[in-house]
Amino acid sequence: MAESDDKQQNTTDKSSNALVKVEVRELIDIKPIGKLGTRIVDAVFGGFARLYNDATVVKNAERESRAAVIRAQSQIDVNAILANDPTTREGRSILRLQHEAVQHQTNIENVVRHAVEYANEQENAGSSKLTDNTPPIDQGWLLQFNDLCKSATKEEMQQLLGRVLAQEVAVPNTFSIRAIMTLTTISASEADAFQRLCQLYTSNIEVPRMEQAWMAGGENTYYNLKYEDIVACRGAGLIHQGDELRLLFSFDLNSVLMLRYCNEDLYVMSKTQQRVDIETFVLTSIGKELAQIIDVKFNSAFFDALKVYMSSKGLLVFNHQEYQAYRDKKL
Repeated sequence: MAESDDKQQNTTDKSSNALVKVEVRELIDIKPIGKLGTRIVDAVFGGFARLYNDATVVKNAERESRAAVIRAQSQIDVNAILANDPTTREGRSILRLQHEAVQHQTNIENVVRHAVEYANEQENAGSSKLTDNTPPIDQGWLLQFNDLCKSATKEEMQQLLGRVLAQEVAVPNTFSIRAIMTLTTISASEADAFQRLCQLYTSNIEVPRMEQAWMAGGENTYYNLKYEDIVACRGAGLIHQGDELRLLFSFDLNSVLMLRYCNEDLYVMSKTQQRVDIETFVLTSIGKELAQIIDVKFNSAFFDALKVYMSSKGLLVFNHQEYQAYRDKKL
């Protein structure tokens, strides 16, 4: 009987000493619920793993317990740092570098967490653009993106960067590194101005300038947008220079210009052949990229004014149901 117990003990020892590979992505407290969230986590953490000796602990411990163990092991070993003599520049540099490394990793993980939360929302709403044929995210892009995330300490910025990451994983080449650099370097006031500008963004005609009086400055606003906001966005490289920019559209009897504001569509047509110019503020390529991560709240007053403005150009303006009825009538 004793011999049997010895054999069982030896087997247990061998099992507990076996090396077990644990993926880092399994130990971080970020829980994707769908394909997009999983791909985000895999893109950032999927290439890292560590070998552990205690197989029984790794196999049987709860996910949260394992995560706690890893976090504990990644804590700064203050005693080891002190052993390097903090009275010297070398010793103090170790302390600073260790502190920065932990802060950088925290910032990156917070961005990934926001990205996964956004991905979960997209997938719950059925609006994720990820497909089975979507190629993997470019690793060079990801390395530069992570470098920019390291210094993002504010939650608002981490949230925006999370949206960038989620959309880039779903549709690679959506965002340029130059656009992300702009996002991480603009001031808070410039970011607020751009948020207000994007509340009026309409596909194909950008930000239509339907009124002129407000541009005189002072207390005049244009659906909560101030002229100072335009100046700030120009200075940040988010919209093109000039107050006289126009978009020119040529209509024939079969032309249909589709406009989208928030989730509302307008179909614009003409009864005659004509050319129509629309006064507008035009976003730069960087501005258009960053506009994709801004939440836009529907402004009914602006939407109604937009329909009146397009009609004043001698155009027919329909919502979706009206357009379908108009087409059915012509057929």
